[in-house]
Amino acid sequence: MMYTNMIRNFYKNVFLIKYRLLIGYFLLLIGIIIISKNYIDTGILGGIKISIFDMLCDVYKGLGIIGSHSYSLVIIPVFSWMLVSIIDCDNKNICVFRYTYRKNIWNKQVFSIIILSFVYSIIIIFLGYLLSGFFTQSFNNTWTSTSGIIYKLLNQPDNWDTIAQNFSSYKILAYIFISNFLGLTSIGMLICVLKMFMKNTYVLAIIIMQMYIAILFEKFSIVFKQMIVSLPNIVYPIFILKNDIYLIFFIVTLYILGNYVIEKKDFLT
Repeated sequence: MMYTNMIRNFYKNVFLIKYRLLIGYFLLLIGIIIISKNYIDTGILGGIKISIFDMLCDVYKGLGIIGSHSYSLVIIPVFSWMLVSIIDCDNKNICVFRYTYRKNIWNKQVFSIIILSFVYSIIIIFLGYLLSGFFTQSFNNTWTSTSGIIYKLLNQPDNWDTIAQNFSSYKILAYIFISNFLGLTSIGMLICVLKMFMKNTYVLAIIIMQMYIAILFEKFSIVFKQMIVSLPNIVYPIFILKNDIYLIFFIVTLYILGNYVIEKKDFLT
């Protein structure tokens, strides 16, 4: 019954701001298309013909549809704006100073974060995969062969057969989806906790500022670098596992903090 109410609440909020969400997804599409075309036109990898996963993943200097540049310029800003819109819509219905089931407010917002992160991740990966195949004119995974860019970037390693096992298509897509989902959920939780103390403008400014600090100084990243699946991580998947465990721990910590704060607040702003 509780989850049914949460689904209804999420659907109601999405319906109320449906045009805003459509604009968000349109901006996401345009941004990814521009990044994809620029990747092809600039010949980033020295004239070597790139394949679908070269373009989709963060293979070279943060580029790629799901690379740090794309995350910082398009994916995370659009996600943050959409989430803030949904939460604000929900908060307009909460104007009480004493609320018996106060934790339900926080649980509904966490549920909205999880659903939006899940759907958004699927759309990003599906859209990115299709656009990568379209621009490279092939859906073949060359990462598992010695003719692919990965083999050249790793300087033709002797243990290639062992390394290549990590590059199967389903593994790469699974790595990207899980890390992307956990990363967006972490960012969403952080946004909702920050919104308990400050206005939207400051919240979004903090999120954007943290992204660019993480790009310049990797050690100062709290979510951004941990959610990106780069070439070194794919070669050694243990790093992806460590990052995902960190993100889960971060989500749980923020959930506990949010529960505590909402118990102490008289109302949501």
